[in-house]
Amino acid sequence: MSPTEAWLTLVFFFVLIASAYGMDKFKAIQVKKEQALVGGNDDRSMEMDMVFPHSAKEIYKELIDEKLGVKAKDEDHAEKRAEMKHFIRRSFTTDQIDKVNFDDHKKEIEGETMLSRNI
Repeated sequence: MSPTEAWLTLVFFFVLIASAYGMDKFKAIQVKKEQALVGGNDDRSMEMDMVFPHSAKEIYKELIDEKLGVKAKDEDHAEKRAEMKHFIRRSFTTDQIDKVNFDDHKKEIEGETMLSRNI
């Protein structure tokens, strides 16, 4: 590798970093403009931006166990279940986990998948 190639690589590395930073800032400005047009930040959009700390499978299992009568181990466990029920109630307008489609529930927590295997 010649010194010229090394310098060009170094320079273009910083160009790449600067352009990525600029695009990130541009996207943030676009999102703020879109939110202003839609009506600002409501509670639901702010809550959905936060990551829910439990997986879809964990929530489903815990709430099915509760429905079957399995008692919470301790106060923290009961609080965790209450948090999960609140999430289900807020997302699907019901706290009955057996009435919620698991695939819809998973999409709500993890978001849309990037790849689709529909044929």
